[in-house]
Amino acid sequence: MGVEGYNVLYVDDDESNLNSFKLQFRRKFNIITANSGKKGLEILESQPIHLIITDQKMPNMTGVQFLKIVKEKWPEPKYILLTGFTDHEIIKEAINDVGIYWYVNKPFDPDQMEYLIGKGIDNYRKEQAKKAVDDMLHMVLNTALDGIITINEEQLITMANPAIIKLFGYEEEELIGQRIEVLIPDEVEGHKQLAKSFGSLDQPSNIMMLGRLVYGKAKTGELIPVEIAISKMELNGEQFYNAILRDVSQRIEAEKLLKESEEKFRGVFNSVVDVFTRTDMKGKCVMISPSVYDLFGYRDDEVIGHNVSLFFNNREDERKFGEAIVEKGALKDYRIEGRKKDGTKIVMSLNSKIYRDKDGNPLGIESLIRDVTEQYNAERKIREMNEELETKVHERTLELEKAKIDIMQALSKEKELGELKSRFVATASHQFRTPLTVIQSNVELLEMSLNKLEDKLKHRFEKSFERINKESNRMTELMNDVLILGKINAGVTATNKEMIDVAVIAKDLTDRLNEVNYSQAKINLEIENTPRMAFLDEKQYSHVLLNILSNAQKYSLDRGDITFKIHFGNKNVKMMVIDHGIGMSEEDMKDLFQPFSRGKNTEGIQGTGLGMSIAHEYIMLNGGDVMVDSKLNEGTTVTMIFNYNEN
Repeated sequence: MGVEGYNVLYVDDDESNLNSFKLQFRRKFNIITANSGKKGLEILESQPIHLIITDQKMPNMTGVQFLKIVKEKWPEPKYILLTGFTDHEIIKEAINDVGIYWYVNKPFDPDQMEYLIGKGIDNYRKEQAKKAVDDMLHMVLNTALDGIITINEEQLITMANPAIIKLFGYEEEELIGQRIEVLIPDEVEGHKQLAKSFGSLDQPSNIMMLGRLVYGKAKTGELIPVEIAISKMELNGEQFYNAILRDVSQRIEAEKLLKESEEKFRGVFNSVVDVFTRTDMKGKCVMISPSVYDLFGYRDDEVIGHNVSLFFNNREDERKFGEAIVEKGALKDYRIEGRKKDGTKIVMSLNSKIYRDKDGNPLGIESLIRDVTEQYNAERKIREMNEELETKVHERTLELEKAKIDIMQALSKEKELGELKSRFVATASHQFRTPLTVIQSNVELLEMSLNKLEDKLKHRFEKSFERINKESNRMTELMNDVLILGKINAGVTATNKEMIDVAVIAKDLTDRLNEVNYSQAKINLEIENTPRMAFLDEKQYSHVLLNILSNAQKYSLDRGDITFKIHFGNKNVKMMVIDHGIGMSEEDMKDLFQPFSRGKNTEGIQGTGLGMSIAHEYIMLNGGDVMVDSKLNEGTTVTMIFNYNEN
């Protein structure tokens, strides 16, 4: 027996024994010596040892004590205990607690020792080989995708691999010691054949069942189709069965789906309106759908085995089709002239491709043939109609181009008239303001001379001067509004935006109007949330508030106070002016923002009809919005919204 590569450790506290032992056996074995148990442990830490021989009687640590420590960390080596005298208790402890391979009394016989060393190494080698096989078998069982169980003669499960645990949902301890019926109950399909196989212990072949379909039952009660293979073996005089169970649920489901798919295909194939053909590369038909009779008038048995050239109206078209399909491999909506059995010509649409074997070699051509004669004729008619329509569109386009030129000329003239109107309004306003200024100046001079007149005449002149001043002021206000509106319409009104305190300006205007128009309705200002600055044109913003607030006073007619609410939100400021005055009708509301528009119920109340139009334009120029809600004889609510910043 070969012992090369195996190390023998000899432990003894007597140096002469160590030297003598090494001299006696070094020619045949690789002997390593240690003069104490501690030294022996150090050697075991540094190199592999396969057989240990130790003297029992040593100071500090006996042989058995040494071997107990060794066994905890290095259980694989074989142990031999040397004793100078027979102590049955020590030998018993060495056998039961340590598991020594042999014990030898001192002095030992060299031949016997040589035999024991060789035998020990041989046993170590066999055990390691068996362990390697066991480890490999254990790895195979643990990594196998198929479930594996071992059953003894009583048909009790003695081993179950992880795949069985996963497949049936049991823990290993729930299966060990149970009968096979826990996995394959009496009532499931295939159990009788399985039981019969397990009963055939005298069957000469080791393979007792191979690939039989049975149904197992999981812990949850679910039935699982499995293919089972059973073999028997003998171990230490006992008969055992090995059963391999393969889950075929997916395969059965796939077979079921395949069968359903084939049935669907057959149903579609038999009921398809288009004609499906399969030919070899020479054009001989090997498969055709029954619809060939409806389209061409042939029975399928008249076509299979024959060349499909009988479907083509001429050889040249057939040749071109063959070249095209070979070149491209597939054709979509390939139009070609066909011929029915009775000679009727039709237009065919072919969707064809070359089908190949697994290596990519062409086997033939599959085609789906559709009669598109009616579609072809309709398309031809549509093309003719399109050509006619394109001609008419071209003619109409020329007419539209001419009309466009006429419109552009008209717009240009209208623009010129608009500019002329704006210049006229501006000029007229200036021209009106000059005599008005003269009138007012002269009235003031005349007022200075009133003191020289008699009281009776003085009173009459004061009344006249008051009317002249009032009308002059009204005319001046009208001219100012006309100038503002003219600039807006001409697009020359600029906005000088900056961050302004909208709440402070609103309060100042409110206080001023309440003081000047003390005899009219009072304006009550309410501010909600913390005031914030807004990016607006201060002059235009003030003009808007002054116009809307003064309108509210003017049209309230002593019907109650006016509420002016300012709400500061997250993104914008919302202002509401609420009065309880004469209101407006729905008809008047339609023209509210049009210049010179006034309500029918405002007769006798002074106004120009330009204020709301200018206010609306200023609000738009500042990126705001305005909404008016009014009911006749109930009042009006004007809502304005301004953003805090330019965005």
